[in-house]
Amino acid sequence: MMEIVLSWTVFALVLLSLWHLVWESILAPSFRLEERLELFQVRDEVRKGMIEDSTEMDFDLRIPVTKAQKAQITEASALMGSDMATWARPILVLAAEEIIAKNRRTRGRSKK
Repeated sequence: MMEIVLSWTVFALVLLSLWHLVWESILAPSFRLEERLELFQVRDEVRKGMIEDSTEMDFDLRIPVTKAQKAQITEASALMGSDMATWARPILVLAAEEIIAKNRRTRGRSKK
């Protein structure tokens, strides 16, 4: 009786080993490759969307600044390892928004 149980156990382990070999060498790599290709397609779609939606900055804007302002922007960009436009752009946009908001407030008061 013990011999039968032992032989069936060995037979089952051999079958599991063969299944594991087939799965790991043939089936699983195919599934992984398919999933990988799908992820690449999603990545490409996201990149394409980011490129199409990005704001193209094709206008060269020359703005006079003082030596002190230029020194501050140059130092900040050197410390952060970025270009000067990275620092100047947000400052200019914020200043423009403040001027526009102030102008709208004064126009609102003069109409009353």
